[in-house]
Amino acid sequence: MLIDLDSWRVGYSDGLDGRPSESAGCDLFSYSSGYRQGLSQKEKGPPSNCQRTVIEAVEQRAGSFRLIIL
Repeated sequence: MLIDLDSWRVGYSDGLDGRPSESAGCDLFSYSSGYRQGLSQKEKGPPSNCQRTVIEAVEQRAGSFRLIIL
């Protein structure tokens, strides 16, 4: 399974902000995955410092590469 990180980020941002799901131009699976995780995070509240650090580290290393999940 390939995750398009750009699509995932768009979905995560939309879910976190509570915007309606609009996946135009995105990989549907990646967007949906990010959207659900964003909604989940929204319900939990802002990420902790540790979570923010992990998210930032992943984003810095990932760039626009794809994540492969086996």
